[in-house]
Amino acid sequence: LDNWETMIRQRQNNAAYLRIKLSRLPITFPWKNAYSHAFMFFPMLVKNKEELMLHLESRGIQPRTMMPLINQPTVKPYLKRNYPIAKYINERGILIGCHQFLKQKDLDYIVKSVKEFYL
Repeated sequence: LDNWETMIRQRQNNAAYLRIKLSRLPITFPWKNAYSHAFMFFPMLVKNKEELMLHLESRGIQPRTMMPLINQPTVKPYLKRNYPIAKYINERGILIGCHQFLKQKDLDYIVKSVKEFYL
């Protein structure tokens, strides 16, 4: 962890690059300031979540689904209200890698693969 600042800065740069390159697609990015976040993953809210995830997986990109707390079986019995934002995140939220070891070619491949799906 001696170089944690460099690692976080690279993750932030990767996230900023992905956001710029994907910004014209039907994707929402659930944050405002990329420079206040460490980006363990790159979060996106997308249309056709399941289909996009399968598309990315078929190209060797490993997306993950965002899992709001309301999906957890141990929590469901205690929920007394509806949580529309959590439901929206569950329906549209995915995560893709954003770590500091991604190279420019990796980021470009992610962008190309997402664009292939939507264009």
